Amino acid sequence: MHRTEAEFFAAYSHIDPEELQLASSLAASGLPPVTSREAIAVMTGLNPGFIEAMLKTRRKYYRKFTIKSGKKFRDIYAPRVGLKMIQSWLGHHFAKLDLPDHVHGFVPGRSHITAAQTHIGSDWAYAVDIENFFSTTSRTQVKELLLELGYSEDPADLIADLCTFEGTLPQGSPASPSLSNLVFRSIDEQLLTLSLDLGCRVTRYADDIVFSGSGEMPPELVERINGTFDSSQWTINEAKRRKHPFKGRIKIHGLLIKNDHLRLTGGYRNQIRAYRYLWQNGKVSGSDVAKIKGHLLYARHVDSLYPSNGQFDWTNFPFDKLPRQSFVFHRDLKPSSIIELIRGKLKR
Repeated sequence: MHRTEAEFFAAYSHIDPEELQLASSLAASGLPPVTSREAIAVMTGLNPGFIEAMLKTRRKYYRKFTIKSGKKFRDIYAPRVGLKMIQSWLGHHFAKLDLPDHVHGFVPGRSHITAAQTHIGSDWAYAVDIENFFSTTSRTQVKELLLELGYSEDPADLIADLCTFEGTLPQGSPASPSLSNLVFRSIDEQLLTLSLDLGCRVTRYADDIVFSGSGEMPPELVERINGTFDSSQWTINEAKRRKHPFKGRIKIHGLLIKNDHLRLTGGYRNQIRAYRYLWQNGKVSGSDVAKIKGHLLYARHVDSLYPSNGQFDWTNFPFDKLPRQSFVFHRDLKPSSIIELIRGKLKR
């Protein structure tokens, strides 16, 4: 890593003017100014040889483990520190690019809560889930997206190689959420058109898509959703299709819609009740503190959105502060700031 600003600009001095101009053009469009391995090395402070090694032996720079997701198991490919740092910075800035308003997952200022709020007041809802969303988004599609955004051939290949593994977006990479959103834009546009044609609402949070509306559900909705996916490489998980009300309730993006507000589901509410008891009575062990506190803060946030319908009393609840960690290389370093700093330094 570059320890000082002087080291940063000394490293950038060998970048030729033509490459700097290309980087400047990308930054002006709000894109990460990645033009070559050397440019990434300069921006991150990583050794160019190390970046080359990551590209040649990618398997070595991922850690595979398996987690249980419902009744199934899911393989996670977590990038190791150097690669994760690059992917985190790229993903953070790609997430700032424009997406349709109905997309709520991995978009700054939006969440599954804002997605669920869109459906308040609906009489029905129909939900589908994209099967293996990341792993069915290919490297070819990622490269095509990058070319459309304005990258030239070599930089597009470079970013695609750094952000994909075995030909697809890996589950576990911090760049996969934003890149999958951008690649999926053509389908999102079709889903939005479908909702407007049928006079209903639509939201997508990651792989979870929900339509809702008033009155009766349009009879052609399911067929038109199927048609949209039949012409794409993504498929719907048939086991996760849901029509609501289901057992007399509407559950959307993990939350219950009741009248004019959202509520935690019954099962999760019981879990929070247990966590509150453990926390208030000092029965949470050190290894579980961060996890349980996260659940409690989330429940408090949902309750705070609808104070008159809150499910718990959070007044004077004894939350303790926990330390936060961050990368040495700050992912908020803006593309335009990098170019401005470099140009200013090279003129001296």
